[in-house]
Amino acid sequence: MTAEADEARLAREFDALMARAGLTIPEERRAELLIAFADLRTEIARLHEALPPTLEPAAVYRVERVR
Repeated sequence: MTAEADEARLAREFDALMARAGLTIPEERRAELLIAFADLRTEIARLHEALPPTLEPAAVYRVERVR
């Protein structure tokens, strides 16, 4: 896919989500929000990636129950 096609797909997705939410985005704010939406999509994709064990938190511990 070309960069223009990716941008067009992203813009269509953004417009569809805004319409579904019942929001009207002013034209002067749309370009800024499209950039933020693209960043959000990137971050969401990162959340769904598998992480190697070396990136797991080092401060994981188990609390023993007191009897």
